[in-house]
Amino acid sequence: MARKKTAKRQVSKRDGLSIIKKLEKDFLTAPAKLTASFNKAIKALKKQKSKLEGALNRISGQVKKGEKRLGQALQSTTSKGKKLAKTEKKALAKTTKNRAQLTKQLQQLTKSIEETANKQEKILALRKQLSQFEKEWRPTQSKSTANIKAKAKKSAIDAPKTRSNIQPTAANEILLEEIIEEETSESAT
Repeated sequence: MARKKTAKRQVSKRDGLSIIKKLEKDFLTAPAKLTASFNKAIKALKKQKSKLEGALNRISGQVKKGEKRLGQALQSTTSKGKKLAKTEKKALAKTTKNRAQLTKQLQQLTKSIEETANKQEKILALRKQLSQFEKEWRPTQSKSTANIKAKAKKSAIDAPKTRSNIQPTAANEILLEEIIEEETSESAT
């Protein structure tokens, strides 16, 4: 039987520039993603806080009822009343302890919400600064790179074609750096 030929996969070359562009895009979109995640976290924490407040209100009601029942049991002089007072004291101690734990959790949750909100504000400020920087930097960047490429192309045409011009050498790198410095000094004046 004849075998089916499998098509060869084309290996896509990713040049360094496309990787840099992707990283730059990720860097610029990161604050937006972080802001969205902080929004979700804050909503979840607020939901948790409301549940804790409800539980705390219920337990506070139980403590008040327990205190009332304990007062009634202490007024009783019978042995049954004394036993009831003893059990009410235990129940009241337990619910008071639970209320203290819930209050502590509520305080920690409130602190966590405040910290998350502060982090979100910092990320929002960073996002604004990045967008402002991008607006200021973008026009000058495109002009300078176009001029550098034109000068590099012109110097490559003017130079005699020798083996040293074809292969990258330290001298070519220095020449490129000089062109970049000239361009930046011209744009600064």
